[in-house]
Amino acid sequence: MKKQDLDMARYVLTMQSHVAYGFVGNTAAVFPLQRMGFTPIVVNTVQFSNHTGHPTFRGAVFSKEHLLDVIQGLRERELFPKIEGLLTGYLGDVQTGEIILDLAKEIKTANPKALWCCDPVLGDTGPGVYVRPEIQGFMKDEMLQGIADITTPNQFELELLSGKKLTSREDAVATARKLFCSHGCRTVFVTSLRTPDVPENEIDTLAVTKDEAWIVKTPFIKMAGEQEGAAGTMTAVAGQGDVFTSVAFGTLLLTNNLKEALEHAVSTLYMLVKLTPKGSLDLPLIEAQKEITAPSIRFAAEKINV
Repeated sequence: MKKQDLDMARYVLTMQSHVAYGFVGNTAAVFPLQRMGFTPIVVNTVQFSNHTGHPTFRGAVFSKEHLLDVIQGLRERELFPKIEGLLTGYLGDVQTGEIILDLAKEIKTANPKALWCCDPVLGDTGPGVYVRPEIQGFMKDEMLQGIADITTPNQFELELLSGKKLTSREDAVATARKLFCSHGCRTVFVTSLRTPDVPENEIDTLAVTKDEAWIVKTPFIKMAGEQEGAAGTMTAVAGQGDVFTSVAFGTLLLTNNLKEALEHAVSTLYMLVKLTPKGSLDLPLIEAQKEITAPSIRFAAEKINV
């Protein structure tokens, strides 16, 4: 490898939660980005011992002052013009959201080509809403109003933000366009779609822009004795949305191809879910890491003419 190649690091700043054990938030997002060739700049909003799906967890939410201090350190390294992607997820409180909004604006000013991918983590089928009540309104009225370039709601979150029950795939496309694309968001990935027109043994994922829409259909994986949730498995298997968003965003940055990003992210997550040991609360991210760059099964996307 030539020395000049080492000067071509591709930076993605990912600001999410962190757990010492398991894969959720940044621990689910950073490794896929690294395997795809990016250099993540990691800002942790919390540090917990493990994700909250376990019987107990310990740790703390970082203060506003702590986060701003870390960001100031990055600013002093003059990194913002080099950042091509900002990835954000779960918000512990509105203050963190406000910091992220300011950060997104500053990065985009420093590098107008930079993209912000905002995963609107609010809840899921089964557990319902698992954020504070004020987060829902802040996410809809502030974070997703024209500044975020990409967003990745699951069906539950799209219904929650739109205030309506989705009746079909076409309804999901129209709702995503009205709620996000009409306000300037370039791309919406809708995950865990199981509207009435989706067969019982299937789960769908959409990629929607103002001009086109793609769909990937995969088998619905039901693990014995577990509650149905994201990607067709129990909601206790954490980090599925975080991994999907990381891989979809990374692929989009690498290829600038929406169809490729959808196919790759869905195929990666499907294989990780399929390979999850029975009873595990985490995806086998390390053991099955080859699925991040070269999924064993590749699902093709179909264009939806709506």
